[in-house]
Amino acid sequence: MVYDSIGQDAGRFEIYEDGPAWTMGGRKPEPIYRYDPSKAAKWPNHMENFLECVRTGQKPRCNEDEAFIETATFMMSVESYHKKRQVRWDPRTEEIL
Repeated sequence: MVYDSIGQDAGRFEIYEDGPAWTMGGRKPEPIYRYDPSKAAKWPNHMENFLECVRTGQKPRCNEDEAFIETATFMMSVESYHKKRQVRWDPRTEEIL
């Protein structure tokens, strides 16, 4: 995933099938989904949403469960980069393998 700013506005991202990052011959696999921000509804960034919720008492768009998932996903990508291999999430122990 590529993020554009501190508010973590997703400028673009692609989703791939689970498997090797590269195939034989060095070709990158085709994504199964591409996010196109020009075709998506405009959402306020996390900070705007948080401040609006403080004003109104509503629940934030990104609650604590979603924030945990986003943080774990980000940590997995960093771990994968440093180890130069794919990593997996163990939901039972809540650890990166």
